[in-house]
Amino acid sequence: MNKERTLTMAVVLTILMSARAEEIPEFGSISQSAMVAAEALLARADVSVEQLLEASKKYGSEFQWALLKHMFESAESRSSWVHETGRSDAEIYVAAVATGRISNKGLRRRVSDQLNRRELHPLLRIQMIVLLASAGDEIAARALTDRALDEAELGPVRNEALFRLPFLRVDDQSRKRLETLLYEPRHNIDVVTAATLSRMGRHTAPSLVVEGLRFEVFEEALIRHCAAASNAICGVETPLPDLGSLGSSSSGLVEAFLARTEGHAARVEKWLKASPSASQFEARRREMLAGREWASIAKVPSEKDLLRRDDWDCAAAIFGLTTPGPSGHRVPLRDLLRVERLAEQVRRRVGKRTSPEAIINVLNAVIIDKTTVAPFGNLGKRGTHSILRYVLSDARGNCLGISTLYYVVCQRLKLPVRIVASPSHCFLRWDDGTFRRNIEPVEGGKQYSDDHYWGGKHRYLLQPLSKRGVVSLVCSNVAAHRIDQSDYVGAHKWATLATKLEERNYLAHLNRAIASYEQGQDFDDVLVDVSRSVRIVDGDPATYVTRGGMFEENHQYSKALNDYTKAHGLRASLATELGALRCRIALGQEEAYGELVRLSSKYAKSPHVAAALAEAEVRLGRRAKKPARDDIRRGLMSVNRVARALVERSKIREAKELLVGWEDYVPAKPERSLARLTSDYWSVRAIVHLKMREPDQAAAAVRKGLAQSPRTRRVLVAQRLVEGARRND
Repeated sequence: MNKERTLTMAVVLTILMSARAEEIPEFGSISQSAMVAAEALLARADVSVEQLLEASKKYGSEFQWALLKHMFESAESRSSWVHETGRSDAEIYVAAVATGRISNKGLRRRVSDQLNRRELHPLLRIQMIVLLASAGDEIAARALTDRALDEAELGPVRNEALFRLPFLRVDDQSRKRLETLLYEPRHNIDVVTAATLSRMGRHTAPSLVVEGLRFEVFEEALIRHCAAASNAICGVETPLPDLGSLGSSSSGLVEAFLARTEGHAARVEKWLKASPSASQFEARRREMLAGREWASIAKVPSEKDLLRRDDWDCAAAIFGLTTPGPSGHRVPLRDLLRVERLAEQVRRRVGKRTSPEAIINVLNAVIIDKTTVAPFGNLGKRGTHSILRYVLSDARGNCLGISTLYYVVCQRLKLPVRIVASPSHCFLRWDDGTFRRNIEPVEGGKQYSDDHYWGGKHRYLLQPLSKRGVVSLVCSNVAAHRIDQSDYVGAHKWATLATKLEERNYLAHLNRAIASYEQGQDFDDVLVDVSRSVRIVDGDPATYVTRGGMFEENHQYSKALNDYTKAHGLRASLATELGALRCRIALGQEEAYGELVRLSSKYAKSPHVAAALAEAEVRLGRRAKKPARDDIRRGLMSVNRVARALVERSKIREAKELLVGWEDYVPAKPERSLARLTSDYWSVRAIVHLKMREPDQAAAAVRKGLAQSPRTRRVLVAQRLVEGARRND
């Protein structure tokens, strides 16, 4: 079959595969055998997406739409896999479609309608924006404007639409609608909108263009967009160079690129000074600045000020404490203006309404509904989910991050809203003396009673926090993040500051105890802090689990068992049940082993249960019969995962005990299905022996891994490490 015929058949069969009876009736009865034949032909055909799209034009708009629809759905079916692996197959696939420059107006309208489907993967919606923008007509302009103005849409998708609007024919009414986004600071919507309007000839907010050019996080697309806007504002054409043309080393490319943007920023600032009444937004911004003593507010309060005075600004304190840099530096005015713009957005929406319920609904819509909830108890890769400045820019936060933003905005508006701390959580409360309502930050502002948050006896935890209490809570969360990063010195410093600001912050005492313990400080001194945390809030299982773990590691099994049992009574969990069983086995209660075996069958995929079972086998000197192949596989997966986690946390001795305890379960001649897991086991064990300075045992583990299983990446890496260690010796 020649190339042209293959191409034609591939186009027709692709369309037939995606045809629906209600869309193309004459192809609605295609047989299953024809579908199979079409898939087989497409698998063999050496045809690019661009060629398919070009060849489909001759069959008319309905066929072309069917082909596009098939491409969109094919990309969407792989979207979760793309998201997990970081591969951009779906993005490339649909971007190739965009090169077709669809000329049919009906097709563009259909793509515009598809763009409203939020269930589609964001990458796919972004590529549909690219496709529409290439058309450049009123249909595309209307669709992209609607996408940018849709407050329920994801921020990155809205920004992609804003980046492309300057190239489309947008009417004056739409431009005026876009000006409302200048007060929306999350995901840099305000900055991107200001640059978009400037490129359209409406220099409404040049100061935001300067902000984008000096943005602290390097975002090349944003900076180039703002540079083009600065050219439009000042009437000159000075494009930024390509990164590859700067001739710098890879480490200095970003710095060299940003040095070129400073000229654009300085030029716009000069233009602003020469145009004092440049825009309505700039006039409103001057009103904001004139209405506040920014010189005093924008200065980070010292530790002495935080402890002895009450006239400091909470937002400035949080911005200053959590911004990298020398102590005592001034808060970037940009950050405070972001809070101010958000407060202005609430003020404009509230209008003349005075009802607390109405005001709370507006606050929820502007702050909570637009913020993505981060995983519970997770500060994120950068530790930013609870940090105010990143919640503002990224629109993503945990309970503390969202509550802090809500609180500082209400401070600006002089509204009676405070943050309330409950065990391992925080929420908001409106209380003006006559009206009282709790506001749940991670559930869209839903109202719950106090009993929902706390049923224990220390109800003082449900009292509103002072400004110091809010800052203390932020500091204790930063301490927790430092612990996750194994920065125990930094964690101790942050936790100590948190305890000074609020003595009854039990999380601060708990985190300081963990930091001290991991640094190897005297155990009795550590117990003072962790026991104080337990006394402050006698009812949070996390405090008992933490202290129980410390007792267990110090072989005080009776005390550890008491803490695990207390925690399990407060909130039953796998961690508390496992801890209690480990302690009972260590105390010689052999009946606990049977309970552990039953637990392992219930939680067969849990690495923690597998580790506890392996430890119990070693401790009791038992060598049970080898389990079935599936049990071996699950066990090896769990042990490998736990061992690697222990190595990363520098708990090498524990990792070695776990691996040695499992040696009898590792097949000497593994089946094909177990070969890779066996290889992983010996590679992890080799690395552990290396860290224990046992090179001979490490080399023996590598030899077993190479002899008994395939040459996987992990075992080859372990082999190189062993060889390197021997050369260095």
